[in-house]
Parts: sequence; structure tokens; C-alpha cells
Amino acid sequence: MSTHSSMESSTDSPKVDVNSPQSLFAAIYLGVIGAAVFIVQPGFIQGLVQLYGFSEQQAGYTASAEVWGIALTTVAMALGGHKLSWLRILRCSIVIFALGNLLSLLTREVVAFSFLRFLTGIGAGGLISLSFTVIGITRLPDRNFGYLIMGVLTYGALGLWVLPTALATVGMTGLIIFFALFAASGWPCLPRMPDSGQEHLQVEADAVDLSGIFRLLAIAAMFTYFFAQGVIWAYLFLIGVNGGVSEQGVANGLMLSQFLGIGGAFVAAVAGRRFGRIFPLTIGIIGGAAVLVYLYGQFNALVYAVTVCVYNFAWNM
Repeated sequence: MSTHSSMESSTDSPKVDVNSPQSLFAAIYLGVIGAAVFIVQPGFIQGLVQLYGFSEQQAGYTASAEVWGIALTTVAMALGGHKLSWLRILRCSIVIFALGNLLSLLTREVVAFSFLRFLTGIGAGGLISLSFTVIGITRLPDRNFGYLIMGVLTYGALGLWVLPTALATVGMTGLIIFFALFAASGWPCLPRMPDSGQEHLQVEADAVDLSGIFRLLAIAAMFTYFFAQGVIWAYLFLIGVNGGVSEQGVANGLMLSQFLGIGGAFVAAVAGRRFGRIFPLTIGIIGGAAVLVYLYGQFNALVYAVTVCVYNFAWNM
């Protein structure tokens, strides 16, 4: 029934040119909305600890609940998203993302709040999955994915920079309301998104076809890498504050790191054509892990800024 419904929806909906500037903008904008909370998660966790009175452990559990929502939705989309109407999923994702944020204003009890953040993550996961998928079926996916990463990181840089001031001015309530309104602002983008990907799919000449055990190994490797990165990213604000750096100093360092992340993504795109993927990946993984040793104990704002900049550069490369 779902397959039949999807086919009907695709037939009834006007065909969208995924390579048009309007569709690219729509996919990038929805991708930024989907990542809106995660990309400023270090500051969000700091707000939960400082303003809501959560312990660091409780704030970490809350953040992980939201990420689990994103992760499980992404897996579900990978397994069955091609059978459903993409526009319906996007509409539901925007509603769930906005509603989850608004409902989380009603409680400060850790378990209930975490569940509502998990619900929010489900909405975010739908937006992230489909926006990334649409970018992947365009004529120039590498270039367009670079634009998407630039959009996410630019939002993250500005968001982390103003977050201490925002939390002091409007508190967590104002921040969460912003996330809900930001989600709603993506609704006008929906007419520029395709309802399915079958008629748009374009495979690059150098695409790698993985099957069987190799596909599972690739997925496991990606999961392991981003799991480790996500754990560090969530606590970078608290690490900086506990290391002796002021909140604004931490925010400034994280803002700069987002711009270095854009540079890392750009270097990857350029170096990939010239040196392949193994060498840049090796440098990125080792560099992102080794530099974290400088965040042990006490450190000043300059050490923190340089460390998180190198970390984010390597991560995005």
C-alpha cells in the first residue's frame, strides 16, 4: 500500500529539477534546519547545565537521546525511505521537529525532557536524511555537498558565537522557540523538493559499488568514526569551561573552528581529485584524534581555539 501511495504521489506531483538553484537552495536550507540543534550542541548542553540545573551526565543523556532519534530515523530511511513519498516525510519531519521543541518547553524533568528531545531528533533525522539524499542525486553531488556543509558550518559558527549572549538574554526557552520557528521556516521550500529519487538518480563515473561484507564494513567504519566524533563534539563547550576558559572564549573558539571546518571540507574536495581518498582520510582521522591531547587539564583560550580549529578541520576533511 505504501509503495502504491508513493507512486501515485510521484505521478501527481509536478517534476522538480533537482539541479536548479531553487531546489539546491531548498535542500541545503532543509539540511541546515535538520542539523540546527546538533551543530550547536556544545552550547545547548551548557545551557541545560547552567540554566536548567541538569548535571553534566544528565545533559549528555539528553543530547544523546536527540542524536538517537536522528540515527534511528536515518537507518529507517535507508531501509525503506525509497518506498514512501519524500514530500510527506518532509512535511511530517518539519511538524515533528517543531512540535518536539515546543513540547519540551513544558517540562524540566530529565526523563520526560529527554524523550521529547528524542522526538525532536526523529524530525531532524528525516530532514537530514532526505536533504542529503537529494544532494546525492544531483548532477554534481560532491560540489553540492560542499555547499551543504558550508551552510551547516556557517550557521553553526554564527550560532555558537552568539549562544552565550542568547542564553543570557532569552534563556533556554527563547532558544528552543527559535528552533521551532526555524523548522517552520522550511515549509516554503517543500515545493522545490522531489517526491522520489528514481527519475533523478545520476551515478558518477568513479562511484564505488560495494556489496555484501564490504558494504557492512564501510557502514561500521562510518558509524564508529562519527560515534566517536559525536561524543567529543557534544562536550566541547563544557571541556573548555572546565579547562579555565570563559564562556565567550569557548564560543569564539568554536565559532572559528566551524570556519576551519569549511576549509577542511574544501581541502578534501580538492585533495581527493589529486591524492585520492586514503591519504586525506588518514591525515584527517589521526589529526582529529591526536590534537585532543591538548584539552587535558587546564589551558588558556588560545590553546583551546587552536585545538578545536585543528579538530574541526580534520573532522570535516
